Amino acid sequence: MIRTLLISAAFLTAAAGAAQAETIKIPLAGKTEATVKAEISKAAEHVCRDSAVAEYPDCLRETYHNAMGQVARYKAIRTASLTF
Repeated sequence: MIRTLLISAAFLTAAAGAAQAETIKIPLAGKTEATVKAEISKAAEHVCRDSAVAEYPDCLRETYHNAMGQVARYKAIRTASLTF
């Protein structure tokens, strides 16, 4: 099971390079899907707000979707590895 998710401002990573984007680690072990989504939203708000981008709504949306994509990819890999 995925234990930690790294959240970076996806919007900033694409626009300014990963070196300038803040990253937050979110421990996931033992958490419900609703809790994970809430923590991803909170982390996205934090990294986008602290980055002081003019395109805050775009940063927030792209960062959230990027993080949820990480979770979906992990679930797909895990499901595939459990299917015989």
